Amino acid sequence: MWRSVLWFFEKLQKEGSFIRNVSIVSSWNVAGIIAQFVLSPIITRIYTPAEYGVYALFNSIVINLSLISSLKYTETIVLADNDRQRNNIILLAFCLTTAFSFITLCGIFTFKEELAAFFNTNTNNNFLYLIPAGVFLTSGLEILISINIRKKLFFRNGLSGFLNNISARSFNIFYGIVLLPKAIGLIMGDLFGKILAVLSILFSFKNPRYSLQFFLRSVNKKAIASIARQYKSFPLYFLPSSMLIYLSGHLPIYFFQAKFGSTTVGAYALASSMLEIINRLIPYALSPVFLQKANELKNISLSHLSERVYKLFLYMLLLGTIIFAGFALVGETIFPFVFGKEWLKSGAFVAVLAIPYAFNFVAVSLSEVYNVIGRQRFLLANSIVNVVLKVIAIITIMYLEVSELNALLIYSLVSSVGGIFLIVGVFSILNYRLWRVSSLLFISLFVLVFALTLGNFLRA
Repeated sequence: MWRSVLWFFEKLQKEGSFIRNVSIVSSWNVAGIIAQFVLSPIITRIYTPAEYGVYALFNSIVINLSLISSLKYTETIVLADNDRQRNNIILLAFCLTTAFSFITLCGIFTFKEELAAFFNTNTNNNFLYLIPAGVFLTSGLEILISINIRKKLFFRNGLSGFLNNISARSFNIFYGIVLLPKAIGLIMGDLFGKILAVLSILFSFKNPRYSLQFFLRSVNKKAIASIARQYKSFPLYFLPSSMLIYLSGHLPIYFFQAKFGSTTVGAYALASSMLEIINRLIPYALSPVFLQKANELKNISLSHLSERVYKLFLYMLLLGTIIFAGFALVGETIFPFVFGKEWLKSGAFVAVLAIPYAFNFVAVSLSEVYNVIGRQRFLLANSIVNVVLKVIAIITIMYLEVSELNALLIYSLVSSVGGIFLIVGVFSILNYRLWRVSSLLFISLFVLVFALTLGNFLRA
C-alpha cells in the first residue's frame, strides 16, 4: 500500500506525468464546482424555473451549432505532426468558425419568427439574436483549449474554466438583483464568462509577438487545403457522430419545451447541470489528458493502449456506479432542500437522470479511443444507433401520453443502453475483454435501477 502511495506522489511531482496533469485539471474543476455549489442555490432563488428553461434552450442551441462551426478540425490540433501543421489547422478552424457564426446571424435575422414558433418561444424570443455570439465564443474557446492541450498547459485551461464558471454565475446574481431576474441575465452571464475565459488564455501566451510572426509565416492556402484532405474523416465521420451524440443528449430539452413548456425545461436543465458537475470533476478533466496519453501509447503498441483503456474503464465504472447510485437513492430528498421548494421537480429528475449519467461518466474519456486509432466511422454508426433508440423512445412517450417523470424515466433507460453500446464499441474495436466489459456494464445498470427503486420505496 505504501509503495502505491509513494508511487502516486512521485508521479504527482513529475513534470508532465499523466497523474500530475489529471490532478491539475481536476483541482481547477474542484474550485469551479465549489463556486458553483455556493452560487447556484442563490441563482435558483432569484430566477424561476421558466427563466432557467429559456437559458437552457439557448445553451442547447449554441452547443449543437458550435459542433458544426469548425467541422471538428479543432480535434486535430492535438494530433498535428508539427507546429506548422498545427498553425494551419488553427487558421482553418478559426475561418470556418467565423464564417459559420456569420451565417448563423444572417439566418436568425431572416427566420427569427419561424425559429421562435419552432422552439415555442414566441413571447420571449429576443435571446435568439445572441446565439451567433455564443457560437463564436464557444468555438473560439475550444480552439484555444486545444492549443494548450497540445502544449500540455493544463493549468491554463483549468484557470480559464474556473474564470468562466465563477464570473458567469456572479454576473447572473448581479443582473438578477440589480436589474431584473430574467433569462437574458443568465444568457449574458454565460457570454461574459466565456469572454473572460478567452482573454485569460490569450494573455497567458508567452512571447505573443514572436508567436504571431511564426504563425503568419507558417500558414498558407496549399497547406490548409492539404490538411483539410488529410483529416477529412473528422468532418465526414466524427462531426456527424458528435452532432448525433450531443443532439440526442439535448432531445429532452426540445421535447419538454414543445410538450410541457419552459418550467419543465428549467427543472430538467438544473438537474442535468448538477449531475454534469460530477462529469466535469473527473471524466472531462481526464479526457484531454487521456487523449494525449492514449496517442503516445498507440505509438508504442495496441496492447499497451488496450491494457490502459481497460484499467481506466474499471476505475471509472466502479466510481461512477457508486456516485450516481447515491444520486438515484437520495437525490429527490436533498435537491429541494438545497435549491428551494420551487425546484422540487428537479429533485425527482436528478434521481432518474443519474442512470444515464453514470454511463456517460465512463464513456466520456474512453470515447477518445475512437479518434486515436482512427475509427470515426465506427463511432458514427454507434451514434446513429444511439439516436434511433432515443427517437423511438420519444415517439413511444408521445403515443403513451405518460407524465413528465415517467417520460424522463423511459428516455433515461434507453439512453443508458445507448451509452453502454458506446463503451462496448471501444473494446470491440480493440478486440479486448469484450464479454467481461459487457457483463460489468449490465451489473452496473442493475445496481443503479435498484437504487432508484429503493429510493422511491423509502419515500413512499
